[in-house]
Amino acid sequence: MTLPTQSSLVYQLQRELQQAREELYTTKALCCEEQARGRAELDNFRKKMSLPYSTIPLDEVEAASVAHLQEEISAVRRQNRDIRAQHEYMGSLQAHHQEELAKTVENNRKILSSVEEICIEKRNNKQMMFHFP
Repeated sequence: MTLPTQSSLVYQLQRELQQAREELYTTKALCCEEQARGRAELDNFRKKMSLPYSTIPLDEVEAASVAHLQEEISAVRRQNRDIRAQHEYMGSLQAHHQEELAKTVENNRKILSSVEEICIEKRNNKQMMFHFP
């Protein structure tokens, strides 16, 4: 068994280095091709997205799906509009009820004040009756 000489080791390492470089270049080339394909697909997708929906060719299933989603969006918008209107109506009702409640509280205070005055007057009258035989 002979030991490899320094020149044969150098040659072997140079050869492995050359193979590694070739693999690297091949991999880079494949990556560049893949990036170019990806960019082309992305550009195509961007073009489609910039067009109105009606100009994008759809198969029947996709068209039905898009129509269904558009109906759902419209329904949700109607619900939001109805909820907003109900909220505004409830707010106005609440304001009206607060006004009515304030009036009722004020009337009750007046009534209580009158009742209190009547009670004080009756108590004073009873006390006066006991002082005058």
